[in-house]
Amino acid sequence: MADMSRKTASLCLAEVEIEGRREPVEIAVVENGVPVLGVQPLEVLGFEVNPVKKVLEAVRDSGGLALFVAKSSQTSSRKRERLT
Repeated sequence: MADMSRKTASLCLAEVEIEGRREPVEIAVVENGVPVLGVQPLEVLGFEVNPVKKVLEAVRDSGGLALFVAKSSQTSSRKRERLT
């Protein structure tokens, strides 16, 4: 946390939409947490913050999150499959 404290969080995927762009992003669910929009969802959606103008600016197309899912096969080995 920003104050250097520690909390237990559950990580999951959620769909975020900003200005008509919608993508899945990783989120941390913390008990009694305050909702915060960080840099990662903005980057995935193709935005950056312009601190001078105090606005979001589209800098590229959205779609930056690559998901890796472990798939079990008939053998004991695990394979990773990239989803987009």
